[in-house]
Amino acid sequence: MEKNELIQKALHWFENEYHQTPSQHGYPFITTRKRLRLFKRIDEVIFAKEEQCAQDYIKAQNFIEYSYAAFIVMVFLLGTAAGIGVYWFSHRVAFCFYLLALIVALGFVFLFGICCVCYKVVSPLEEKYQNKIAVFADVVPKK
Repeated sequence: MEKNELIQKALHWFENEYHQTPSQHGYPFITTRKRLRLFKRIDEVIFAKEEQCAQDYIKAQNFIEYSYAAFIVMVFLLGTAAGIGVYWFSHRVAFCFYLLALIVALGFVFLFGICCVCYKVVSPLEEKYQNKIAVFADVVPKK
């Protein structure tokens, strides 16, 4: 979708939602971004009180999305390692269980680490833009 067409659609949504234009509501800054999903990207329009609020929102969301992608890659790598380990050591059943338990534990440790880092990085940014932005996501499939 064209950027101008997307912004027009978002402006129409904003006026229907808040019954005012963005500038009347106190959100004069408008920007767009591509939101990362598992297999596709979704267009978003961000209405903000100031440019820094929109940039903080974009940084926080990008960090969360790339952390999610890193976790998926790590799960795939750990799953591959588990499959190879079970194949190589299939004659030693007890060792296979220990290996699988270790890999599952590593997955949980990695997930916990990602959650801690996201909390430390995203929380301060979230405090800066909370109640200062409105976001329109264009989730309708394109024809």
